[in-house]
Amino acid sequence: MTPPAAASVPAEAAAPAPPPLPSDPRERVQQVCLTEAKAKAMAAGASDVVIRDVQDTDVKSDGYASMRAKVEIVSVDSKGKTKRKKGTFGCATQKDVITSFNFD
Repeated sequence: MTPPAAASVPAEAAAPAPPPLPSDPRERVQQVCLTEAKAKAMAAGASDVVIRDVQDTDVKSDGYASMRAKVEIVSVDSKGKTKRKKGTFGCATQKDVITSFNFD
C-alpha cells in the first residue's frame, strides 16, 4: 500500500529583492540610509519619506560612511488629508550595515 500524497501547500510570496546597491560609495550610503529612514517612518505611521536635501556625505577608506539629510515625512491623517512634516536624519554605516541612525 502506498502512503497518501502530501497536500501541496502554496508557497508564500517572497518579498521582492531590494535593488542592487550602486558602486559609488556616496550613493550606496544614501540608498542604505534612505531605506532605513523609510522603514522607521513607516513603523511610526508615515506613508513615505522623501529626501529634500543631502547636507553631508562622508566616506572613509575602511568601509565607514555617514550622511545627514533634510527630509519630508509624508503621512495621512484620520480624515484622509495628506500631512507633510520636515525633519532631518543622520545615519552611519559600516560596510553597508547601519551602525547609527537618528531623526531630528
